[in-house]
Amino acid sequence: MQEIVEKKIADYKRFIFVLLILSSYLYAGLLIQVFAHQTLNHIAFILALLAFCLLGSFTLTLRLAKLRTQE
Repeated sequence: MQEIVEKKIADYKRFIFVLLILSSYLYAGLLIQVFAHQTLNHIAFILALLAFCLLGSFTLTLRLAKLRTQE
């Protein structure tokens, strides 16, 4: 049982890291879109993806904290 919890903790850490990296790339793409190209095309889509990634990483962080307290 302890091994399963440790594997879940490691997986959650990896997923959080990946989602945070993805959201930083989306934010950089948003800045390039707005300031370099001077256009607001697809900005709502990029913001929705960014919010989804940040919400997912926040949710996984809460689950990670819950798993750590169960140990």
